[in-house]
Amino acid sequence: MLPRGWRIKKLRELVGPVDAGVSVNGEDRSAGLGEFGVLKISSVTAGVFRPALNKAIRADELQRAAVHPLADAILICRSNTAALVGASAYVERNYANLYLPDTLWQLQSAPASGTHMPWLKQWIASDTTRSSLSKLATGSRESNLLDAQLDLLRKEKAGLMGMALTLFPTRDRGALSFV
Repeated sequence: MLPRGWRIKKLRELVGPVDAGVSVNGEDRSAGLGEFGVLKISSVTAGVFRPALNKAIRADELQRAAVHPLADAILICRSNTAALVGASAYVERNYANLYLPDTLWQLQSAPASGTHMPWLKQWIASDTTRSSLSKLATGSRESNLLDAQLDLLRKEKAGLMGMALTLFPTRDRGALSFV
């Protein structure tokens, strides 16, 4: 039994839908002033958002780019190696010149949920949560079968959004935190 005021919530109750970018071709350099870039996975792997770690998007690919990193959001790595799955970073402001690749997911607070996203980022970064996310990412990424990859992607999203958090009300911030 939980203490009074505490509750268990699924991640899907605290955040809106998962946003993901698309794979676009970039150049082997960062975007310069007035250019657009696609984030590299390394932009989140240190646990802090490093927007300078991006690749300039080729002009003929720009129309395919779709999702910008937004203020008060969390970016989560969904692929590469088991060790990198679940790497995350908190985004403090909007970045209109940058885009997410297909390997990064973006979470934002659900309307009226009161979710404190920096605290949620710490929950995602915890060893327990990272281990659970890594277990969700089973299967071969090298498969040439698009159907198999899409099926794995759907399972990963469902698994992420179905993760449970134990929450308690906080008096000092008026938001929910995790234990």
